[in-house]
Amino acid sequence: MENLEYGFFNSKMVNGQADRKYNADQMANMFEGLIGDGIYESVDDAMQVRQKEGMVVQVMPGRALLDSRWLRIRSPLDITLKPSHVTLNRYTAIIMRVDYDKRVCEIITVDSQDATKPVIPGITRNTRIKDYMLAYVYVGAGVSSISQSVITDTRLDNDRCGVVTGLIKQVDTSKLFLQYQTAFEEDRKENQEEFDKWFEKIKDAITTAIPLKEYKKRYIAEENEQKNIPIGITQYVSDTDILGVYINGLRIDEGTDYTVTDDAQITLNLGVDKGTPISFVVLKTLEGTLKALSKENGRQGGR
Repeated sequence: MENLEYGFFNSKMVNGQADRKYNADQMANMFEGLIGDGIYESVDDAMQVRQKEGMVVQVMPGRALLDSRWLRIRSPLDITLKPSHVTLNRYTAIIMRVDYDKRVCEIITVDSQDATKPVIPGITRNTRIKDYMLAYVYVGAGVSSISQSVITDTRLDNDRCGVVTGLIKQVDTSKLFLQYQTAFEEDRKENQEEFDKWFEKIKDAITTAIPLKEYKKRYIAEENEQKNIPIGITQYVSDTDILGVYINGLRIDEGTDYTVTDDAQITLNLGVDKGTPISFVVLKTLEGTLKALSKENGRQGGR
């Protein structure tokens, strides 16, 4: 039965030759239909791409199953992106690749063409190469460093990567990823429209004597299920200033997702995992500035 395959059995020596030999493809076929491709979300940091310094990003430790081949990163892997173009922008994709000609699983970068409006690189999937995209990075013209805000995580996108959640069936996260992205874009558009309406009402009252100033701060969760998050912006006055809170680049709502417990921290309704980035943006008014100065003077006077 030439069209029948099976395995595995110990060999017996027949005429000086082992009668049961198996190759890598036959070993890999054992996983086909049992475990789908993607990253293991429960192993280490699940290969998240994070900023490090300058033009260097890191792929965090984790494990993946790629076309029934496995790949593991045991410690953070540094990847240096090529320098930015002076006047044009680009995207750089961080990709896990199975290369059958080279017989390796590796982490590579794929750059788009430099352009005013660059296009996100695609992935290659044919009989010799299988790509799985972890993230893509927007590299603006002339930048010399990468921030977390320009790194778009694609691990949950089943069309690009996907997550292995268990045997037999893999959860299709592509629709969930699309919902997250759509919700983010809709929320950003809605917030911009609300801000534009608010600003239109007050812009005539704003003079050089009533400036608006923006402060930003980024915090990385230090433990799993962490709920209490320090804001870290000493100038923030909760009853006068506008606070925006973002987790993994997605804005969360006060009341629904968190409460401001005092001027120093927020309390999340649901805890976040260790290593999760939380960003704060404070839009300060003149009244808030005066109160912040008064508070600071009070602290100094009490020393």
